Amino acid sequence: MIRIKHLVATSMLSLLLVGCSGSIDEHNDKPPIYIYKNTKQLLHNRNLKSIIKKLETFCMRYPPSPHVHKAQLDLIYAYYKNNDFTMALELIDRFIRINPDHQHIDYVIYMRGLINMTQDKNLLQDFIGIDRSDRDLIYTQNALKYFTQLLRDYPKSVYSTEARNHVSYLTERQAKYELSVAEFYSKHRAYVAVINRVKGMLRNYPNTKAVNKALPLMNDAYHKLKIPIKTYQKEKTITTDYS
Repeated sequence: MIRIKHLVATSMLSLLLVGCSGSIDEHNDKPPIYIYKNTKQLLHNRNLKSIIKKLETFCMRYPPSPHVHKAQLDLIYAYYKNNDFTMALELIDRFIRINPDHQHIDYVIYMRGLINMTQDKNLLQDFIGIDRSDRDLIYTQNALKYFTQLLRDYPKSVYSTEARNHVSYLTERQAKYELSVAEFYSKHRAYVAVINRVKGMLRNYPNTKAVNKALPLMNDAYHKLKIPIKTYQKEKTITTDYS
């Protein structure tokens, strides 16, 4: 993951483990900056739940502090790493609403996309090779929307390369879903629906691997309906080199 380390280096390393060796209450008479500086030696601590609790406490305790924004960014990442996706997205929405022009708003948008993409994945199923292309696309669509927003509004962001890679993956994911629907229609002899679905794939995802698998379904549907085949290649060349 990559570019997330950018903020880990500039923010987490100095801010993340607030009070991990003890309670924030132990330093109640100290200014916030003291608490941050006092945590650098605690970076070996990997207890996410403890980190989250300390960050939450800090954000509530010192709302006027200039360090709170950085702590909130760290908290978003900590929620994400702890699979607390609902909490992470709630904090992201609130952060963007209150700080739309923050210098790290590109990071927040990136995390929004990443969390949605992660929700779409099932690591166990991916590991054992189960094809899940027929699953609902709500998280895929959300992730694609946010990564696209990042590339559009912040093209020079340090997260743009990763976002672009994710867009390619998510586009293929959507195309595979459309392919699974076309295969379902073909299996049930709904040939007009097959043709319309594949035409939509050719229009929206022309350079995906799934399109090459869908073309025979459309050709077969034309054949079954005894309609002369109108090949898409006459209108547009399809890229087939995925190396």
